[in-house]
Amino acid sequence: MSDFLRIAIVHYHLRAGGVTRVISHAAKALIAAGHEVVVLTGEVPSDFVVPKEMHLKILPGLNYSLEYSAALVDQLVSQVHGAALEIFGEMPDVWHFHNHTLGKNMNLPHLVRRWAESDLPMVLQIHDFAENGRPANYRALLETAAAGSLSELAQILYPHSSRIRYAVLNPRDLEILRSVGANVSILPNPVELDSVFAPQNSVSFLLYPCRPIRRKNIGEAILWSLFLEEGSKLVFPVAPHNAADRAVYDQWRLLADKFDLPVEFEVIPRLAENLEALMAISQGILTTSVMEGFGMAFLEPYLAGKPLMGRNLPSITANLSSDGIDLSHLYIKLPIPVEWIGHERLRHLFLAAIPVLEKSYGIVISPTHREQTWIDLVSQDTIDFGNLCEDLQQEIITMLCSEPEKKKQISQSLQANPGAVDTSADAIREKYSPARYAERVLKIYRDVISSPPSEVESLDAAQILENNVHQSLHLILRTAAEADA
Repeated sequence: MSDFLRIAIVHYHLRAGGVTRVISHAAKALIAAGHEVVVLTGEVPSDFVVPKEMHLKILPGLNYSLEYSAALVDQLVSQVHGAALEIFGEMPDVWHFHNHTLGKNMNLPHLVRRWAESDLPMVLQIHDFAENGRPANYRALLETAAAGSLSELAQILYPHSSRIRYAVLNPRDLEILRSVGANVSILPNPVELDSVFAPQNSVSFLLYPCRPIRRKNIGEAILWSLFLEEGSKLVFPVAPHNAADRAVYDQWRLLADKFDLPVEFEVIPRLAENLEALMAISQGILTTSVMEGFGMAFLEPYLAGKPLMGRNLPSITANLSSDGIDLSHLYIKLPIPVEWIGHERLRHLFLAAIPVLEKSYGIVISPTHREQTWIDLVSQDTIDFGNLCEDLQQEIITMLCSEPEKKKQISQSLQANPGAVDTSADAIREKYSPARYAERVLKIYRDVISSPPSEVESLDAAQILENNVHQSLHLILRTAAEADA
């Protein structure tokens, strides 16, 4: 095997976001290490900066699409195959697909299956599972791409052979795929700020650095605004793209306006030209997400020299903590009294959510599992604010605006402790640099390239679904609300 590799990276789009940053940093690092890289994608916004010497091919068939047909699959196979040949003159040494299982394109999983049956070396990187809190995506895959057949779904989403390696971002997802026999590794994202701004004199605002989509738990960030010091405010940089996310986001804007909360929305480019510039002038960074793949929001603030505040997700961040990144000051739960909602009402909402979730994923939740989930949800007569659907979160915030004396019952959790900024930043530069990423991913590439072909089988898609759903049942009120939307 040659030391020089031709690498094809495939993703739906290169719009601003976490996966796009990963691809950009990865391409730069791999090119710097002496390899040739082409990125095949369905959409490239005008402001995307193409890394030097990176090949780029725009194939609209890779973009988001819920339309499926055998003819469209054939067309996509021809386009992707032709684009690779045009760039390299031959097929790439390895193909790296990002998030092909997410349910954003009904034809892409079929292309992946074709590649598997052709014994092409592949790395299938899963940033997010459709089976984890994305019931609409999962239904689309099952009903449209797989014609309602779970065995067909397994074949296109989870092919298994000696020439396929899976990559995930965290210990939770590693265990899910290992449990069904996948050859899988943790491949941490490369972390580097696209622009470097020296920390400046702070403006009195707390920055929520992510696009405000539902799984980022925007209501909890709005809740934080009730506890900020006078003169400070919470800011969101941009609006969501997705129509469903936008509808919920608009509800939060209306609530903030109704109670004159210290919150500003869509502040780019009004306050700063980009996210990094916003970080540089902020007091600190807030994360309240309840669902992450890797968790850039836990790392980039420290690289910007800023305090990090908010919610920790130990099942996602365990490796980060063991690598010396300080997350010890973040809370794991934000308990609120069940009596604020009403025990019987909450129980009724929980029981009503069960059949919604079962229908969405085509599963049955056993009575034992259901009751244990309920017991865990309302432990000590409290419930985690992050486990509530948006309607209940808005009720709680409305109550606290009307009865501010109740804020003291939860204020202890919302303390703005800074964390160990400098030592965490040093650990990130050492452990998660683009150069370290290149070392890790090249090891995976070389391993799969050197493996002889074998029969193509499928991982157990039903077990992957069950593992995902059971591990996220505590979010059932949120997931059911999204499924019903």
